[in-house]
Amino acid sequence: MSDILEYRYFTVYPEAIQPGRKTRDWRICARNGGSPLGRIEWYSAWRQYVLVPDEMTLWSVDCLTDIADAIKKIKETP
Repeated sequence: MSDILEYRYFTVYPEAIQPGRKTRDWRICARNGGSPLGRIEWYSAWRQYVLVPDEMTLWSVDCLTDIADAIKKIKETP
């Protein structure tokens, strides 16, 4: 898998693993202009990756489907 995940409306970029953590966070930016939309990060209480949307962002069903696909690909990353 390439490190960068591109979708119709947004792109998902990997970030450096923070000291003391085992998992990487992923930044989500709009394709038209690169505005930040949110993050995909590991939520240890649920032991899974989750979407953490930025305030005042809107997510369609198609976008959420793409987020689910991105999380699936992230989980498959060694």
